[in-house]
Amino acid sequence: DQVPVSVIIANYNSGHYLNDCIRSINSGLWPLEIVLVDDASIDDSLALAKQLATEFSNLRIIALPNNGGAAAARKIAIQEARSEWIAIVDADDCLEQGAVATALQQALLEGSDICLWQLWRFDGNRQWPILTLDVENFPISGRKALVATLGKWNLHPLGVSKKALYASAYSGFNQTTFNADELLTRLVFSRAGLISVC
Repeated sequence: DQVPVSVIIANYNSGHYLNDCIRSINSGLWPLEIVLVDDASIDDSLALAKQLATEFSNLRIIALPNNGGAAAARKIAIQEARSEWIAIVDADDCLEQGAVATALQQALLEGSDICLWQLWRFDGNRQWPILTLDVENFPISGRKALVATLGKWNLHPLGVSKKALYASAYSGFNQTTFNADELLTRLVFSRAGLISVC
């Protein structure tokens, strides 16, 4: 069995992290696919990704000839994604076992368009939650989520989302916009009906 989610990774010179990232995504039930877009890395990222693809049959690699930035790389991956659900993961992220499946189950259970993960920061031997998302306060509307990003970021976009939200947000969007991730997150939240947390 596979989880019907396309995991999106935009990679630029993150070879040091890729092995742990890919292995963490595929711990437990594998997602349908991991779409890794290499944004013209100049380290060993692409070679390492190709090596990992021999071990993980769900890893697809798209190698770009020129560096265009993370937003543009993610747009390509989302267009190529085979599932109606996606999860955007940074190349230096690690997921807990079953994170993709758990988020999808929660989204389906609550009829939400997005299910966010709890997010932790690791720095040497220290670790702490970046934001505390109290599950009892969710699900919330996309509009409420958008408001939670204004002034101070009280919400993050990382989790499992309906692909259509991102496809819509990207339409007519200039990927070279400064702080493209922040604008895209707000566009996605504004299009969401309900947002859950797991």
